[in-house]
Amino acid sequence: MIALCDHAKVITRLSGRGGSLWARRETKRMSRGDDAMPDQHAERMSYSDRNEPFAHMLFFELADTSKAAVDKFIYDCFEYLSGYKGQTHFSVGTRALQIRRGVSATNFDIAVNMIFENYAAYEKYRDDERHQEFTTEVAGMSPDWIVYDSFLREGRRKKKTTGKK
Repeated sequence: MIALCDHAKVITRLSGRGGSLWARRETKRMSRGDDAMPDQHAERMSYSDRNEPFAHMLFFELADTSKAAVDKFIYDCFEYLSGYKGQTHFSVGTRALQIRRGVSATNFDIAVNMIFENYAAYEKYRDDERHQEFTTEVAGMSPDWIVYDSFLREGRRKKKTTGKK
């Protein structure tokens, strides 16, 4: 499978002591169906344990942010993207507009968060006809979106020991 990429130059304002800096970086946006696309970090990171929980996070920028359009988009997310076998978490929400921290992204309107038991469960969701119908149903509603996929490690923070008995 061949994936197409657009290259974009992104200018980011970085605030620091004594003023601000402007950084320019190139980014790549990959088209849908780009699973075969090589990743520059893949060789440095091991993904051998595909039985770990798998997170699939989607961030959509909507063309129309009216209440009716947002409500329809959220309804479609629940209708087409939730309730799959092996999906252990599903949630949809709007961006918290009151948060204005320099590290908080503002290039999305709707966030969809999913966690699957493992990568195999995600693949079944990805290939399911109902998931494919979502793309058709919301065509034109979101001109831009970002997807973040990751394997999760579950655990708790260990308590510090003071060395005193």
